[in-house]
Amino acid sequence: TRVDDQDWSTLTLEVFPSAAASETRRFVAERGSSAEAAAGEARTELVLWSDGQGSVAVDIGDGPARAWIIRLHLLPGQRAAGASLDGAVLEPLESWLRHLEPGADTDTYFPLLGAGTAPAPQAGPVAELRLPSGGRRSA
Repeated sequence: TRVDDQDWSTLTLEVFPSAAASETRRFVAERGSSAEAAAGEARTELVLWSDGQGSVAVDIGDGPARAWIIRLHLLPGQRAAGASLDGAVLEPLESWLRHLEPGADTDTYFPLLGAGTAPAPQAGPVAELRLPSGGRRSA
């Protein structure tokens, strides 16, 4: 399928928390808008923070309104204890976030297949948070 023909209304972020405090910045540029993206007009800035103690924050900057799926790759035995969106606690947590447990079948596993897929055998769970379509977000 050509990139131009694909549905870009939802994007997935694969997040791997750091064992040390860190900040990572990335940009999503809109296809076919390289001049505008270079000027910062047609891109979305993503900022990911990890405190090294188990807390993670994601800031999705201004850009086209789209839904986001944040897949937080946890260590074995870890679980997401809570989540917030734009400062508001998401409750009940189960209606916003689900934990995907690793599968046992090593023959069919393939990495980074996106939303709804199980993590690698013997890995930790993935906490998947679905954010509805919108502009700037902080989760």
